[in-house]
Amino acid sequence: MLQRIAATIFTSCSLAVALGCAARGTEREEWVRDALVADHLDLLRREPAQVASTWAAMQADPFQFLRGAASLWARDATLPSGAANLSTILEDPSLSRILLVGDPHPENFGTFLPADGALTFDLNDFDAARIGPAHLDLRRLALGFAVALTDIDEELARDAAAAVARGWHAGLDGSARVTPGAAPGHFIAQLFDKAVKKGEERDELLTLTRLGSDGRRSLLREDEPPVSLDAEYALDVPIELREPLQEGLAAWSRAAGAAPVVDVVRVFGAGVGTRPNLRFYALLEDGQIVEAKEARDPFVVHGVVLPVPRYFTDNSRRIVEAERRLQSVANADPLVGSFRVGALSFVVHRESGWQRTLRSRSFREELGALTAEPRDVLELARRCGEVLGAAHARAAPEVVTAQAGIEREALVAETVELLDAYLPTAMQDHARLEALLAKHGPMLGWSP
Repeated sequence: MLQRIAATIFTSCSLAVALGCAARGTEREEWVRDALVADHLDLLRREPAQVASTWAAMQADPFQFLRGAASLWARDATLPSGAANLSTILEDPSLSRILLVGDPHPENFGTFLPADGALTFDLNDFDAARIGPAHLDLRRLALGFAVALTDIDEELARDAAAAVARGWHAGLDGSARVTPGAAPGHFIAQLFDKAVKKGEERDELLTLTRLGSDGRRSLLREDEPPVSLDAEYALDVPIELREPLQEGLAAWSRAAGAAPVVDVVRVFGAGVGTRPNLRFYALLEDGQIVEAKEARDPFVVHGVVLPVPRYFTDNSRRIVEAERRLQSVANADPLVGSFRVGALSFVVHRESGWQRTLRSRSFREELGALTAEPRDVLELARRCGEVLGAAHARAAPEVVTAQAGIEREALVAETVELLDAYLPTAMQDHARLEALLAKHGPMLGWSP
């Protein structure tokens, strides 16, 4: 199985690039289909049901589509004919090739409890981290807020994008660390409160494990997969993966100074874009739980070569290094690490009640229920932009000196202009996927 998995990992890159020349007009729907199939080609051969699950999750609403369609965004933002490839005032060389988060949408922020004990709100997903121009991260975050809000209030969506740009500019001094005592605003304060509650009650043990009659704890798992594509569930690790996976986890445990692993399950149905990735939960002897997730190539950025051979030995090291360099605390997750299983590499993170993820539905629902005000959403957008700007400054200290040369309101205008040019395409692409799934079925017409 390992040989079969490894043999298909890198087969679709050249095809994905070739399909990047986006067609216009009525051809856009088929371009979306062709690009999605190309981007998932190796996974369609290896994990077809999980790819179908990803596409099913993406059709739920425009924001879930955005989460799963980062590679489509990258094409549109960087190819010469791309609908989102607008000029930028961020022309300083220090901003043209920096370490990017890669996919900083609103649901890639959350809370951590670092070793220093100060609960912190920060970026929490670096799977797509890579070298590239800073404006790609900024625009991706602004677009994420706009997509989440535009069906509620189009003016608020534009204002939120502008708040992201202002926050990013302010964060370039590199000092931003958002903690409960730093006036975090309505939504982040709520997230902190939930993290304290879930962390103190050891929510991960309550939701992911059971206590046997012998007093031993084990991870929950199903006997067989459920029928629904939307279900989240865990199964026993396939026999052929058990020994190499245990060896890889043991190597990580020794390097991290963690307790030995006593139980492992394979996890399905979590996330959107990374659902087809191999993912495991491991229970440690001391009762902690970690997630081990397969690390894969980030999306292609036209004209920028990812310098993996020079800077990173493999994708898992790329992700771990990016997390350590971009977060406000170097070891926000004290158990973060990596290991290899044959040609595959995995990133390890702690699974803890202290780690809560921001959810777009929370600010959407509160706006609808009038329990939050538009200014609360704008403060959240500004804070997220500030965290992103500070991350860029930490990864590339020369960015701090570039701040003085960036006219803030010109940057805001540029960001809003991007929305005017591209938001309709992003929203319509969600409708196009719905039509494609209805027309071609859950596999978008792909067959082995």
